Amino acid sequence: MSQSLTQEIENLNNAVYCFSEKMRNKLKIKARQGYKGWDDKTYEPELKKQLESHYNNLKEGDYSQAVDVANIVLMLDRMHNE
Repeated sequence: MSQSLTQEIENLNNAVYCFSEKMRNKLKIKARQGYKGWDDKTYEPELKKQLESHYNNLKEGDYSQAVDVANIVLMLDRMHNE
């Protein structure tokens, strides 16, 4: 592997690690606030509404929504891939 490819992979791994930490922290905060149901399939329609709302805000330039979008996508993925 070339040095630049090695560095690129290391940078990607670092980015994923940092972003996943943000995701974990947000999920912990919400759990402590009493939010639950992320693994309940009956909650899927509400998650999809929230996803659309957060994604629209992200498209408008509110990049703080990226973590919420990722967490909701994670929840939907887990509902259908467990």
